[in-house]
Amino acid sequence: MRRIATVFTFGVALAGLTVVAPSGMTQVEAAPSAARIYASKCASCHAPDGKGNIGGTPNFRDGGWHASRSDDNLIASIRDGKGNLMPAWGKELTPAQIIALVRHVRSLKR
Repeated sequence: MRRIATVFTFGVALAGLTVVAPSGMTQVEAAPSAARIYASKCASCHAPDGKGNIGGTPNFRDGGWHASRSDDNLIASIRDGKGNLMPAWGKELTPAQIIALVRHVRSLKR
């Protein structure tokens, strides 16, 4: 009987791991993709392809730019902003979304 109770408790705990959003999608599926976050928050200054729209914004397609910056540098820039040009997104984006954005920016390198 004790084993059945343990299995039942474990099953209930596992069931709690999948949270369903109102649309019927799981929470992971409901979260916006890094590409969509980039399009909504970054592309107006950095361009959809990453080349940069505004003077002073980096060219994310440039391999040399990528080589000169660590992921930690990029995370800090997204989270905390940079001067007057780059807004801080740390209060609007989760750490996981910021890391996903870094991966997306890295994927723009040519």
